[in-house]
Amino acid sequence: MRKSILQKPEEIDRAIDVIGSKPNFTAQSLYHIWGLKLRKRRLELDLTQTDVAKIMHVTFQQIQKFENGTNRISFDKVAMFCQQTGTGYGYFLSTLSGRTLVTNTGG
Repeated sequence: MRKSILQKPEEIDRAIDVIGSKPNFTAQSLYHIWGLKLRKRRLELDLTQTDVAKIMHVTFQQIQKFENGTNRISFDKVAMFCQQTGTGYGYFLSTLSGRTLVTNTGG
């Protein structure tokens, strides 16, 4: 299995900026950014995907899917992560600041 390309906080921030700068900010965009923010915070805290999986009561494969945007991360999982790591909810919710969430127009 290959490692993710985005391993440094500044690389993750750039990816977040690209997604967030698109004209239509959809739920898919939101969840993709939340997955990237999860990866960034996990790396900052020196946690493995297995560590985070235990916190969220999912498999490490599910964490991989959250982080790469394949699967949506639900707010209850975000809350579990925040509570167990001392991360403020604003870390994730700030994603919405200044943005209007629009309905997905495609399938």
